[in-house]
Amino acid sequence: MTKKTRNGGVLRTACGVLALVLFAALTACSDTSETQDESSDSVETSEETPIESLSNDEWEYDVYGEYIELTQYIGSDTEVTIPSEIDGVAVTIIGDSAFYDSDMCQKITSVEVSDGITNICDKAFYNCTALTDITLPDSLTDIGKSAFSCCYSLVEIEIPDSVTTIGSSVFAACTVLESVEISSGVTEISENFFSGCTALASVEIPDGVTLICNSAFLNCASLADITLPDTLQSIEKYAFSGCTVLTSIEIPDSVTSIGIYVFSRCTSLETIDLSANITSIDEYAFQNCVSLQYIEIPEGVASIGWYAFDTCESLTYVVVPASVESIGQGGFDSCASLATVYYTGSEDEWNEMSIDSFENDCFLAAEIQYDYSG
Repeated sequence: MTKKTRNGGVLRTACGVLALVLFAALTACSDTSETQDESSDSVETSEETPIESLSNDEWEYDVYGEYIELTQYIGSDTEVTIPSEIDGVAVTIIGDSAFYDSDMCQKITSVEVSDGITNICDKAFYNCTALTDITLPDSLTDIGKSAFSCCYSLVEIEIPDSVTTIGSSVFAACTVLESVEISSGVTEISENFFSGCTALASVEIPDGVTLICNSAFLNCASLADITLPDTLQSIEKYAFSGCTVLTSIEIPDSVTSIGIYVFSRCTSLETIDLSANITSIDEYAFQNCVSLQYIEIPEGVASIGWYAFDTCESLTYVVVPASVESIGQGGFDSCASLATVYYTGSEDEWNEMSIDSFENDCFLAAEIQYDYSG
């Protein structure tokens, strides 16, 4: 007999956790008084003490001897050019909230960042709701968190290859953003990078990226095509949750871990090619993927987490390798179409597997075909 266990008294928390994630994304632009927490992806203003703080007709700025940091735009133009120098001193930094704190924040339509600028700091262009066009120079190396978040009119942007650091939520809630060319110099797609970019239709992640962070593409409801590089190693929780028009995705074999809820609510997802080098299917990973037709779990996977395939209503068969040692509570809950489980091991090996019987009725009722070889 297959060993069955039950984790009694455990509440299903999926809805509650998801609600918190969605609430955070939706309120990111509404609470303008919120101060963002310090984090490793911040691009901070200079830690040095300025020699003097000055202003002219367009800018408030701090002078640090050989360079200037712009601290606030005080001009009245809707089309703005960031200067490369002021009074012979190089401008290199656009400071925290430099435009967000400006009276012109929601009136500016275009920005040209001059060559020589290296840093765009946190929330620099946050909530510039009329901004439609921005040009970034090849001198730029760092873009801070939420730098362009809630720029509701921004349709496209090209990030030069000189950029190596991009902070979290950089384009979060840019709801008409359709096209982004990501720098080949970055190694990670940071947390909430494109969260809530509901018009974003396709993305190519450049070679060199090793990590896609939490909620990077959360609720990108138009994302139909994404290319992942062979350098990618890890995809964190909620990374593609709510990408409701995504129909297929190939996860390269370089990937060794995928997080909880990673493809949850991808309601159009029909096929997925999993990396051959993952060792677990985490909790809720494919929950509510109602169009998923089959899944081939790669050899080497040892565990299938709680509610990993919950409410995959179209799932007709699943291939389970002999390496799987446990299937958690509700792993295949509400998979009403599941008819066949192809198991690569023997019947004796199957009977040694630990399968939580709670809300796994569909899986336990399916026909088991042993010694499957494809």
